[in-house]
Amino acid sequence: MSEYRRTFSWRKRKTTAAMVTAMDDAIGRVKTALSDRGMLDETVIVFASDNGGQPVAGAASNEPLRGGKNTWWETCS
Repeated sequence: MSEYRRTFSWRKRKTTAAMVTAMDDAIGRVKTALSDRGMLDETVIVFASDNGGQPVAGAASNEPLRGGKNTWWETCS
């Protein structure tokens, strides 16, 4: 997270940026391993999110984000 100390002032934003960077690095390693084995051209890589908890059942709160499981907010504007 240290590389984001000057870039972002809000701690949660720093943490998010560090997590995204870690995911990006890991994905890069997976792609390199597939490429080294000649498998990348025949591979589909899919990323999915569970989109939080189920607020309708009262089991979770996704605040300040909207939606929850079985919603498609990421496709709406």
